[in-house]
Amino acid sequence: MKKVTQLILSGALVIGMFPFTGNTSQAAVTSFKDVPTSHWAKASIDAAVEKGYFKGYSDGTFKPGATVTRAEFAVLLARVAKGTPDTEKTNVFNDLTGHWSQKEVDRAVSLGFINVKDYPNGFKPSTM
Repeated sequence: MKKVTQLILSGALVIGMFPFTGNTSQAAVTSFKDVPTSHWAKASIDAAVEKGYFKGYSDGTFKPGATVTRAEFAVLLARVAKGTPDTEKTNVFNDLTGHWSQKEVDRAVSLGFINVKDYPNGFKPSTM
């Protein structure tokens, strides 16, 4: 699962290099202290941040080699998805109450990326 998640994330970074038409979120490109200009994915990371797909961590890092958590991946899905869900679901998982990812995980559920029935013991956002 870890390798699949990393592969999907890498694909999202590559996709971030290509311009999309339409209304995109324009976040200011941040210089992450752990992503030097020589990093192989720097241009893709910058493009994805500019589109609002990624924000980085509060300590000024991006952690490009880190394993992606369940919450981080769900948030990425919610951010890159276009359109509005038919039904907005809120407070879907009890273990996300007050968690930084709650709103976007709820959006990912609303968009059909996540089936709540697949997580009978909670979402467990820190799971990798």
